[in-house]
Amino acid sequence: MPTMTLNSDLTYAIEAKHFRRLAADLSHLNEHRQPPSLLRLAPTIEAWSTTLVPQAALIGSISDVAILEPLFALSLNDGWARLASGWANLGSHVDDLAGAEGDGGNHR
Repeated sequence: MPTMTLNSDLTYAIEAKHFRRLAADLSHLNEHRQPPSLLRLAPTIEAWSTTLVPQAALIGSISDVAILEPLFALSLNDGWARLASGWANLGSHVDDLAGAEGDGGNHR
């Protein structure tokens, strides 16, 4: 899990080893156009949504634990995201859970 440091400036700091792993994952994604097979072992994020804080991020929950993490890659069609901590599967979008009708619930 990335090291998160909050100070008076609300700075989010991630260790260099996580950026090296992120760079390798994004290179794989560029080359193969799909995440690695280990995605099947990744957690599923429920009640998720994207946001800007000030960078792209994903908010949701994993096993009823709230998360808010920087977002580096996302496939709505295939239902996955690459977050600062690693790969994640996308479960139900928050609007689908609330029964939103704005876009018909088409988040994938």
